[in-house]
Formats: sequence, C-alpha cells, structure tokens
Amino acid sequence: MDKFLNSSRKRDNPEVISNIEKKQKIRKYDDSYLNFGFTSTVVANVEHPQCVVCLKVMAVESMLPNKMKRHLETVHGNLVNKPRDYFVSKLKAMAQQKHSFTKQATIPSKALLSSYKVAWRIAKSKKPHTIAENLILPAAMDMVSIMIGDAAAKQLQNVPLSDNTISRRIQDMAEDINDQLIEKLIGNDFAIQLDEATDSHNDAHLICYVRFVVNDVFHEDLLFCKTIVGETKAADLFNILDSFIIENNIVWDRCFGVCTDGARSMAGCYNGLQALVKKKAPNAVWTHCIIHREALASKIISPSLNEVLLSVIEIVNFIKTRPIKSRCFKKMCEDMGAEHTSLLYYCNSRWLSRGNVLKRLTEKITSFKRKLVLWKNKIEDDQQRNWIKDPFTTDLPSELTITEQEQLIDLYSDSVSKSKFVSLSLPEFWIAMKKQYPIVANKAIRTLIPFASSYLCETGFSALAVIKSKYRGKLNTEKEMRIALSKFTPRFDDLMQQKQAQPSH
Repeated sequence: MDKFLNSSRKRDNPEVISNIEKKQKIRKYDDSYLNFGFTSTVVANVEHPQCVVCLKVMAVESMLPNKMKRHLETVHGNLVNKPRDYFVSKLKAMAQQKHSFTKQATIPSKALLSSYKVAWRIAKSKKPHTIAENLILPAAMDMVSIMIGDAAAKQLQNVPLSDNTISRRIQDMAEDINDQLIEKLIGNDFAIQLDEATDSHNDAHLICYVRFVVNDVFHEDLLFCKTIVGETKAADLFNILDSFIIENNIVWDRCFGVCTDGARSMAGCYNGLQALVKKKAPNAVWTHCIIHREALASKIISPSLNEVLLSVIEIVNFIKTRPIKSRCFKKMCEDMGAEHTSLLYYCNSRWLSRGNVLKRLTEKITSFKRKLVLWKNKIEDDQQRNWIKDPFTTDLPSELTITEQEQLIDLYSDSVSKSKFVSLSLPEFWIAMKKQYPIVANKAIRTLIPFASSYLCETGFSALAVIKSKYRGKLNTEKEMRIALSKFTPRFDDLMQQKQAQPSH
C-alpha cells in the first residue's frame, strides 16, 4: 500500500513530471519516411509528419515508420506498392501548390496597400472619390501596358478602387492620423486657434488647429473641423471644443494659448469663446490681430510712444477749439503740419459738416488711444520677455523667480549654449536647452507656443471650399480635411493588419 501511495505521489509531483517530459525524445524526420508517403512540416516550432497524398498533418508521436506505414495501408491502400518516385512527384506537386497559394495571397495584400495609397493621394489632392476608378486606374493600366506589358497591366485590375472603397479607406486613414495626433499631443503643452465660417451650402463649421512640440520641433496640425449643428454662439462653440478635449483625454491645464478673430462670439471678454477657454485653462494667453497691430505701429506710431499720445491730445484740442468749415480737410492738414497727416488719413475724417467731422474724429481717436494703450502694454510685456529673444544680452527680468534667474545666469555663462544660439532658430534653441536648463526653457517654450494669428484657419476654410463643392454636399468633410491638411502619414502596415486582403470585385 505504501509503495502504491509513493508511486502516486511521484506522479503528482510537478518536478517528477518535468523530469519525465525531459526524458521523452522527439524523433527527427528522416528522408526514408518518404517511402511511406510522408514529409515534414513545422507547427508551433515543432516538426510534424505530413502525408504528401492527403496533406494530413499527423501528431508528433506519429513520427514512427510503423505508424506512417499503417496510415498508408489503411487510408491509401491502393498506393502501398507505389515506388518512391511516385511520392517524390507528389511532394513536388504539394510544394508548387503551396507556392501558388502564397502567390495568390500576396497579390490581394499588395492590391490592398495600393488601394490605401491611391485613396491617400486622392484625399491629399482634395479630389472626388470617383476619380480613382474613372481616371487613375485606366491611366495606370495604359502606362503599365505600354511600358511593361499587358500581363502586368491586368494585375492592376485586382486593386479595389470603387468610390465606396475609397471612402472607407479615407475614413480608416483619417482615424489613424487622429490617433497619431492625440498620442503625440497628450502630455505636451499646446496652443490652439479657432475660427468659424460657412461653406457654399450655408453649413457652419468650427475649425481648430493645435500647436505643440513633437520630436524637438514645433508642430502645427489640424485638431478638428466640426459641423455646427445648432447656433454659433460662444457657448455652442465652446461645447464642441470642450467635448473633443474630454473625449480624447487632453488636459486643459496644458493649454497655454488660444487665438481667435475679433468676432464677439470669439473675442468677448466675459462671454466669448476665449473667456470660456480661460476658465478651463487659466494659463492660456489670448492673441488676436498681432500682425495688424504691428503693421499699424510701423505706419503711424512714432519711435516714442509718448510723442504719439501727445499728438493725439493735440489733435483733439485743435478740433475742439477751431471751427471747421466745409471742405476743410486739406486746409486742416496744412495747418496742423505734415507730422499729423498720416493720423488724419487713418481716421478717415473727410466729412463736410463740422459736427460729423468732430464726431467721427472723436470716435476714431478714442479707439486709437485704446489701441495705443494695448500696444504700450504689449511693449512692456515684450521688454519683460526680451530674455527669451536674446538671453545673452538682456538684464535679468524681475518677473522670474530666484530659481529661474539662477538657471538663466548659468545659461548666460555657458559658451556652448552661445554657439547654439547663433546657429539655431529661437524655438530650436530653447527646445535644445530643455535637458540642461528645464525651468527657463519650458517657460520660454510656453511663451513661444501661442499662435500669432488665425492664418491657419483661413487656409483651412480655403481647403474646405475646394473639398465641399456644390457637387459634394453630403461629404464627411472632417475625414477629408484630416488627411488633406494633416502633416502625419497614415500607418499603412497597421491598417492592413486590420483588413482582410481580397481580390477586387
């Protein structure tokens, strides 16, 4: 009884079982097994016997001559007395059949990749989907037929290029590009610019671009282009933006800039889109029409801001004290001197009656003084940020903390950094300083991230006008815009793994 129990314990012991498995030998295939009509094939890194007649794959334990002979006698009894050459011919036929299967499977996979490539080209060029089957395929077949031959041209017929297929390919690639963008964006500081407009079908769209650092380069890309279903109020526009941010797990606190146009729904200080964004992203800086203000300053504002303010006050006093007669604009310019002529032309005060001239000039001057105050504040901000433009010549700004000032001093004393500052652009320089001086570099990058104007949105709406023409009113514009405007390339290998390659139909 004890002997039986001990033997059962040995069988249940995993160490004993592993030792038994190690002692088991796996037979290798021998060329003499072909006499019984068997070759070998590898399944899960293990060699198995395979019949060359019925192509059945046997178990590993069947790698024995007697078992192979028994299979031949019981299943293929009429082939028992066949010579070895017969089974050799069967083995060659099996190899040719495998090669044929491989070839037939390779053609659809290449055709699938070609279909994706053609769809990507069509979306990039903003062309209709029907152009693939009506123009690209016939033209490609003509060129291949002339340059290579008719047999090669016929293989192009395996490429699926119908309009519905191209549409599905574009949707797949657009989703893949969106996934790439979100993967790069999550965890990075970013800035956005937004604008809304209507297309040729009077459908309103909200377009949004994003700017962030990826692979040590500032990257600008289309974030989304959504159709506005409801109204175009600031709250409706913000809901579209906020929903996209939440759905894609983007952190609002990472937003350091928002750029819009001057529309009330966008630029309102209390209920506008930029005000709603600032509630979610308190560190975001709002920018608008910086280029316009710089152009205005270069044409009208003198080198000294105080002199300009005094000139404005002088014009106001002149208009209030001097009676203005009809058609006096030319005379008023002569009396006031040439230094004020450009300002008067800017105010566009060519009215005949004194009351209208005074009213218009007062409104314009008040607006101009407000712009000058904003410009003065901008100049003061720029002076505080001169260390970003040139950290090696400016004094330490008071707005920096002690730790930031210490890193800036170390940067100032670094000769290698000075040589990089000369050879690199300003964004590239601060990105290169992130590893050695992370605090001041990140502060500088966050200042450089915001957009200067909404020019990308304007180019986006130009592309939208081309894509959504009067003949393509029901098109999914967001998918088309994603591929047409994005700088990312679809991951074709990943897309093909998700699809089953089939011949064209």
